[in-house]
Amino acid sequence: MEELAEQLARRGLRVFPGREALAKAFTKVWFRKGQLLLVPGQTAQSLYFLSRGLVRGYRRYERYEATTWFLPGGQFLLPDGCFTGEPGGEYIECLEDSVGFALSLREAGQRMAEIPQVASFFLRLLEEKALEAKRREEMLRIPAAADRYRHVLHAQPTVVYQATQELLASYLNLSPKHLSRLRREEARGGRRGD
Repeated sequence: MEELAEQLARRGLRVFPGREALAKAFTKVWFRKGQLLLVPGQTAQSLYFLSRGLVRGYRRYERYEATTWFLPGGQFLLPDGCFTGEPGGEYIECLEDSVGFALSLREAGQRMAEIPQVASFFLRLLEEKALEAKRREEMLRIPAAADRYRHVLHAQPTVVYQATQELLASYLNLSPKHLSRLRREEARGGRRGD
């Protein structure tokens, strides 16, 4: 719970009336490796703070799954449509046993209506989510696969080392074989373009 309180403080919720009540409104949750938190067509019921673990978002197509994002521990997870009530369009899966805190969206709505600082906090989280999506889009526009890999290695080292080769390759829009070759070249200090 201390990590959650620290994250709330770091994002501007240091001292205000009702801060303690907001922190207590989060309930501790445990997720198993492989557990799906949300599937397409489902409406999110909660938002989460992931203390420990790794989660991914992905979409299924006819012949493959495309990993669209990863979320390591120490971050907030706001499923698509969590504030609009729109059904989500992606799967959200735990890639390892994970621990976190959940806040029901009903409870979040009540707190936002009562306390202006809480509404500002959630706006900040939504902005962080939008900026992260923009960074992912920019990463995928890097033309050379080796440069994309190095970019993610620098920006998200935890993900690079925790995700499986197949999932990381999907995220980078590469084949697992190509990613394996890039990893070998990088380990040797290589700088080939692709």
